[in-house]
Amino acid sequence: MKDLTKFLQDHLRSDGQLLPILFRTLKQLRKEGRWEELLSRELQHKLKVKSEEDKETRAKYLHPSSLSGCELAVIYKFLQAPKLAFVDPAAEFSFEVIVKGGDMIHLLLQTLAKYSPIQCQSELPFRYAPMRMEGHSDQEIDIGEGLEIGEWKSSNEYTHKKMKAAKEEHIEQAHCYYIGRKYGMGADIRRFRFIYVTRDFGNAQEFVVNVDPKILDKLKRKAERIIDCVAESKLIPRPFTDPTSNPCKFCPYMGVCWNPRLKKEFEKNLEPGKFKVHEFTPQIIKASEEKEAVRKALVRFRRAGNLKASGTPRNTRAELGSGPSKNNSQRRSRHSTENAREVPRSYGILVSLL
Repeated sequence: MKDLTKFLQDHLRSDGQLLPILFRTLKQLRKEGRWEELLSRELQHKLKVKSEEDKETRAKYLHPSSLSGCELAVIYKFLQAPKLAFVDPAAEFSFEVIVKGGDMIHLLLQTLAKYSPIQCQSELPFRYAPMRMEGHSDQEIDIGEGLEIGEWKSSNEYTHKKMKAAKEEHIEQAHCYYIGRKYGMGADIRRFRFIYVTRDFGNAQEFVVNVDPKILDKLKRKAERIIDCVAESKLIPRPFTDPTSNPCKFCPYMGVCWNPRLKKEFEKNLEPGKFKVHEFTPQIIKASEEKEAVRKALVRFRRAGNLKASGTPRNTRAELGSGPSKNNSQRRSRHSTENAREVPRSYGILVSLL
């Protein structure tokens, strides 16, 4: 298994594609009859994490998804501008289909990467005090010499066919993860890997993107502007000219942003110093650093051959690819819910796919 992992790391590091590895993982998990169970488990875990999310704390800081989007919308959010509810039920339905469809594609890719023979970690938190930014990177892939941030996105068939590179806003979002994980948590991030899957037919394509220092500077300046504008209760000029454009169409602040009367009334009640983007206390930063140190130590311990990701002893026979014995198979079916991550078996054919 170590030889296979090293081979795959060399493959990815030399700009090889991750998609064939994920395709083979899906085939293997289906063959073992474990795919539906694992996907269901990951979905339940994601819903549990989302339900336990502290929305009040989340509203205090900047996040990668907002920093890579419309700057004015972030300022409206912190100034507690009135949100516009959907008037057309059909538009609300369309929005839910797009968002939830994207969430499921993301979950599918994240699950396949997690149970593939490559080494990756999911849902990695960070806090970066200078930009007052917190969040978590969805997935980080070990490529032998550093890490890649994995970004899994959905698209429609029309834009997918015209796509020649990763979208600009997605690249900016990945750079936010880079800042938070590298400068905030000390992770050795080297570059980004994007996979786009269409909601229509499941077609997929993949892009590898290097870190761009210009984008890092742009994001840092953007964070500074937002922090200053919120502190001064000041709005910036609207960056878009068409209310039906994609960023504006589903924005909750579209009403106050595009309606002159609502905007004037909102600005009249603004008071400098009333709102702010909160700073992280030393205790919060220390707790984040300690948690990251424990996570890194556990990863090193697992990779040294002491534990599987689930914390159970290694099954040497299965790791060598000779297949489980009858007793092992029965034991796995009885305790399948206890194993948080078990590497699929028999990956010999994978080499021929790459």
